[in-house]
Amino acid sequence: MAATLRADSPTHQAETALFDWLVQQCATPACPKVERRYVSDDVGYCLVATKEVAPEEVILSVPLTAAITSEGVDESRWSTHMSIELLERQSGSCQPWLAALPVHVDLPWLYWSDAELAELQEEDTIAEAGQLRAVFESACQELEGRFARQQVAWALSLVHSRSFVMQGCHVWLPGIDMCNHTLANNAGIRCVRSPGSCQGASAVEEVCPPQAAAAGSQEPDRFELVAGERGIAAGEEVTISYGSWPSDVFLLFFGFVPASNPHDSAVLFYDLFDLSAFQQRLVGSAAADETEESAWAAVVAKVQQLEAQLGHQDFRRMAATAAGIDARLLDAAQALLLAGRGSASGQPMSLPTFLRLRCQELLESYPTSLQEDQVLLQQLEQQAAAGDGSAALPSGTVRLPQLMAAVGYRLGKKQVLHATLASLPS
Repeated sequence: MAATLRADSPTHQAETALFDWLVQQCATPACPKVERRYVSDDVGYCLVATKEVAPEEVILSVPLTAAITSEGVDESRWSTHMSIELLERQSGSCQPWLAALPVHVDLPWLYWSDAELAELQEEDTIAEAGQLRAVFESACQELEGRFARQQVAWALSLVHSRSFVMQGCHVWLPGIDMCNHTLANNAGIRCVRSPGSCQGASAVEEVCPPQAAAAGSQEPDRFELVAGERGIAAGEEVTISYGSWPSDVFLLFFGFVPASNPHDSAVLFYDLFDLSAFQQRLVGSAAADETEESAWAAVVAKVQQLEAQLGHQDFRRMAATAAGIDARLLDAAQALLLAGRGSASGQPMSLPTFLRLRCQELLESYPTSLQEDQVLLQQLEQQAAAGDGSAALPSGTVRLPQLMAAVGYRLGKKQVLHATLASLPS
């Protein structure tokens, strides 16, 4: 547990300034039962309860007017818009909050080398990192002459790692953004809508005196950090859940891979074309003169048949998780198998066999095995404990923290695939 900050220490004065600033932004209560503390190099800072917090008690309430949002901005440039607002606030009155923000969030698409990204061993995730890098380069071009590249990278890393989506709008809440993630969170966030922003505002005016109704309509929406059902003990860290995401989201947008993530997933097929192409490879062709073009034409015909049969649903990223296999994949694969031969021999193939072969193919496509990654991760953890900050690999010099994150990430994917194999009937 982190030591309590002395009231006369510079750090304590800085934390006091943070909450004083929040109160000036109309956050409540005036004296919250939390403070920001430094825990460790791995965890960094967090919110810790200074007094016992009762179940369902509001720990911190922040008005939407204090937040940075993407409201009214095209989704394609939401993070650039919010980054600009953050950078422009540096010259304003937000110094107590800005001083409390991290100086670095290690998002792979901003700060990892190509060699480090390659250690993820997931082409789709590496491609997504490339798309996010394009967002960074576009933002740098737009802000050239106003802010340096390192400033833009810093702002983007914070915007992506500290905001959430509510009703299609990205929202970043000062103060509440200091909470760390855990699966066993003891607090949550809720939105309290202003009467003026609700459809029932006119009804409020009918039952309230005009002055009271007007005052209510002027009150902004608020976001509340609320204790969970068991409350929070004094000295306990206040934690929230960032969501039930696969490790891809945590790594790319929050900069870490949760240990033993029960919500992790392994994508078995990225779309119906991927599914049909795999089935085409299993079936093979009796025609010796089949060309690549004719084989692809057969795949396209199968996709068109599936879409006609199943409807134009969203079949992207059909995955396996700890909870089972995506129902969309089960429906599409079963329809595909019923429509034609299941194997090159012409014999029908069962759905479990089809899925088993796919899991095996994906596992064999990785450069390293599950067992090799487990051994490597153990060695890296020992290396980290010994204080050696880099690891020499054939692909070049890869920093130790980034390699540990990459190995932990790909290990989770392989564990999902092995668990799926084990769950399929033989």
